[in-house]
Amino acid sequence: MAAGEYTEAQTHFTKSLEIFGEYFEGWDIAQSLTYFGDSVRLAGNLNKARDIYLNALRISIDSYSIPIAMESLLGLACLELQEGNPEFSLEISYWVMHPPSVTQEVRNHAIEVHTTAQSLLTESQIQAIIKIAQSRTMEEITASINSGVMNSSL
Repeated sequence: MAAGEYTEAQTHFTKSLEIFGEYFEGWDIAQSLTYFGDSVRLAGNLNKARDIYLNALRISIDSYSIPIAMESLLGLACLELQEGNPEFSLEISYWVMHPPSVTQEVRNHAIEVHTTAQSLLTESQIQAIIKIAQSRTMEEITASINSGVMNSSL
């Protein structure tokens, strides 16, 4: 995936998930799904990537793996940005940047996504979205994502 070989990466992630699925559950699967979602998104299949990220998010939350849930959320933020939805991307990336359980690598990537999303919005939009993001819980964020309704109060 790092070499830009997204189709080949998808083949390897699929194989990995087949093998892991026989022996593991929970965070192992969620982590592999998140990486798989990245390769699918970067290859341009955004609908499939969304489904993969949502599955990874569900599994990571069910297995209490908040750091992996944050990675899945960040994948969704990247996807929203690619789809031309900087508002959703800004809210998700803002939320991902702040929990103490987020790795520095994920936090740095969230900051990049957040900065890009900000550049596409007005200052009043940014402030309104941040206000909403600050008031939401993890459960509310994931429910909004699952329902496809983010920033509904803007």
